[in-house]
Amino acid sequence: MQSPILKVSILLAFVLSLCMQVHGQTYTYSDIMRVSLRNSGPIIQDNQVRGYYMFYYVDRVDRKTNAYKLSILDENLKEIASKNLEESKTTILQEGAFDGESILLYFYDTRTKEVTLKSFDKSANLTNTKKMTLTMQPMYVITSYESNEEIETDFVYPLKQKGFVAYTSTKPKSWGYRIDYLPPSGDKTGWTYNSPATESNHASSTFLAADENVIYSSIIKKPSLVSRQMNSYVLGLDAKTGKKVFETQVTDAKYEVSILRGFLDENTGNLLVLGQYYAKGDKEAKAASLGLAYVSYDKTGKQVSAKFLSWADDVSKVLPTNERGKIKDIGYLYFHEMVQTPDGKYYGIAESYRKKASGAGIALKVLAGGGNTGTSVVEMQVGNLYIFRFGKDFSLESAQSFEKTANNVELPDGAEYLSPQLIAKYIAAWGYFDYSFVNPTKDKSTFTVGYTDWEKKKGQKGKLVFGAITAKDGAYTTDKISLETEATRLWISPGKPGYVAISEYNRKAKSLTVRLEKINY
Repeated sequence: MQSPILKVSILLAFVLSLCMQVHGQTYTYSDIMRVSLRNSGPIIQDNQVRGYYMFYYVDRVDRKTNAYKLSILDENLKEIASKNLEESKTTILQEGAFDGESILLYFYDTRTKEVTLKSFDKSANLTNTKKMTLTMQPMYVITSYESNEEIETDFVYPLKQKGFVAYTSTKPKSWGYRIDYLPPSGDKTGWTYNSPATESNHASSTFLAADENVIYSSIIKKPSLVSRQMNSYVLGLDAKTGKKVFETQVTDAKYEVSILRGFLDENTGNLLVLGQYYAKGDKEAKAASLGLAYVSYDKTGKQVSAKFLSWADDVSKVLPTNERGKIKDIGYLYFHEMVQTPDGKYYGIAESYRKKASGAGIALKVLAGGGNTGTSVVEMQVGNLYIFRFGKDFSLESAQSFEKTANNVELPDGAEYLSPQLIAKYIAAWGYFDYSFVNPTKDKSTFTVGYTDWEKKKGQKGKLVFGAITAKDGAYTTDKISLETEATRLWISPGKPGYVAISEYNRKAKSLTVRLEKINY
C-alpha cells in the first residue's frame, strides 16, 4: 500500500480562525479547514532543528485578495514570532526554506504566472522580495487545487547564511532553465542566470551544492524533448555575480554517467557527485546501470578523481547482485542522501525498488483494447532501506539492510518502456518512497534516518509506524513509534536532537496538532 504521509501537497492551508493551545511540547491550531505539508517546514541551523515555520490562509480581504499568517515556532514548539500577509487569491505557496538566518517563501500565481520570492528574518519581518514572470506553467502546478495527488519537488535551496537559490523552467524556443539568487538582505538585488538561448538542447537544472564562492548545479541536456539520450553536466556559477565559472560534462572514456546527488567534501572543499554509470553509448532512459559512480571536481570544474563501483564486482561483495544492477530478490537501489562523518567516512542511505506486473493496469489496458488508460501495465514495489558505508576513498566497506513492508506504486501509462533508474526519479518526485529524512547531530558523528512503514504482525491489525535508524561509531540501533491516530492526515519531520515532530490534521475537529516524540537509541 502507499504510505499516505509521504505525499507532499501543493494545496494552500485554509484557516477560518487561528488559535493556539500549548501543552508541553505540543502545539495545536484550531478551526483549520484544510492543511498542507507544503505550508510548513523545519528551521535547520548547523545541522540542528532550531524551530519550524508555518504559513496559513486566515481570511478573505476582498474578491481578489486573501489574508495569510506566517507563524514561527522554536524547537520546543513555542511561538516566537508571527506576521500577517496579503496575497492574491490565485497564489500558492510552493516551497519554503531556511538558510540559517532567513526564511524564504516561494509563491506562484496561477493566473499571472508570476513567481514571488519573499525572505523573512527569524522575527517574521520581511527582508527581501524578488518577482519574476515565467514563460510557461511549471509542471508542479498541473495538479489541481482539489486533487489528492501531491507532488514533491524542490525549487528553492538555502545557502548557509548567504541567501537562497531558486530553479525554474523556461520555454523560449526549446525547454530551458533559469537560476535566481536572492540574498538574505534587502540591500542587494541578487542575480539571474538563464540557459543560453543559442543552445539547441532541451535542458533542465537542479541544485547540487554551494560554498561562499561557487554554486554548483546539475544540468541535463537532451537533443529533443522525446529523446532518450540524456547528457549530464555540472555547472559552476560565481556565487556573488552569477557569472558562469565552468560547465563540465560528467563523462568517462569507458562509461556514460548520470547524476543522482551532489555534496561538498568537508575536508577538501571539492564537489563530490554521486551517480550511476552505464556502458558507453547506452541511454539512461532505456538501459540498466552498471553500478555507482563517484566523481570529484575542484572549483574550476576540473575533475580531480573518479571511482566506479560495479553491482557485479563491488556491491556483490556486501549484497548479492547480478551484472545488470538488479539485486537478487531485492530489486534496484535509489540513494536518497549521503552523510560524511568526522572520521572521513561516507554513509549512503538507499531504498530498494523493483518492477512488477500491475493487475489493475493490465485489466484496464484489456478493457481499453490496448489504448491509453493513464495507468501502466507495470508497477513499482518499494522495499527495504539500506545504509552503505564507504571509506575516505569511496571504497565500499559494508551495507546493512533494514526490513519494512513493501509499498506498491502505480505508474503512468508508458512507464514500462522506461529504465528502472528513471522511474525511481518519478517515485521520488511524487513522494512514494518511505524514506522521510536524515537528522544528524551537529558534528555528524551520529545521525538518525527516519522513515514510515505499514507494520502488520501475525494475528494483529496492521498499523502505521515511524521507524528510526540511528548510526553511531559504525553501529546501528532502531526504534519505532506508533502513528495510530484518528487524524485525517498525518506527516512527520525532523525534530531537535533525539526527537521527531509529528503533525496530525483532524478534518472533523478542524484542528492541527504538532507534537514532539522521543527517539530511543
